Amino acid sequence: MNSLELFRRAAWLAVVACVIASNPSRASEPTGPFTAKPLAQAAPDELAAPIRASLADQGTQILDGAGKPYLSLWFRKSLPLVEAFDGPQGNILLPGVTIGELIGAVHFPEEWIDYRDQLIEPGTYTIRYAHHPVDGNHQDVSPYRDFLLLVPAKLDQTTEPFGLDDLNKKSAESTGSSHPSVLPLVPAGDPVPQPTTLEDATHATWSLTLGLPAVAGQAKTPTTIPIRFIIFGVGH
Repeated sequence: MNSLELFRRAAWLAVVACVIASNPSRASEPTGPFTAKPLAQAAPDELAAPIRASLADQGTQILDGAGKPYLSLWFRKSLPLVEAFDGPQGNILLPGVTIGELIGAVHFPEEWIDYRDQLIEPGTYTIRYAHHPVDGNHQDVSPYRDFLLLVPAKLDQTTEPFGLDDLNKKSAESTGSSHPSVLPLVPAGDPVPQPTTLEDATHATWSLTLGLPAVAGQAKTPTTIPIRFIIFGVGH
């Protein structure tokens, strides 16, 4: 190897080292396979009392390929629907869920990367339902408009739905940017008896699918709605 080749290799290694040093979390991102297991633990105390009381007593923990906790989730004991759930309608997967509705909560033991490649700090966040706008900026984001947004626990004190503008603003606090943190919904497929992780090797993503207990309409008719959302991977 001549001196020019040695110089080029040294320069390339220096660039790589700078990238890793400037963003060490990207150098140690977890890898799959991701697995789901029951978590016999109540939701974190950081959550507001009304929110914590609305969540199931036990959660779901996701482990990475090394067996380390990747994230922990708690969902509503009973999700309110404005109408009976009869499957997706067009590009809306959960048509009976109100925009801004509280879905659950999540805890990240370490830094987490969302679908937009945004860094989320360790901690506890609420999860709320939203639709992405119909505009040029979101034209190719997803074939479906349903997304889950994260809100720092300290900024969320109620089980009532948020207005969309308020939700977007508070969710952006989780990313430290002008854009909310996002977890896209994808078609849930066949019902599953318990929370299950699924890999999409084509898009290099992992998702979680489960059934959420819900009540529909003024009659409060009990039902279960299937939901599946991306927990690992970045959109391209």
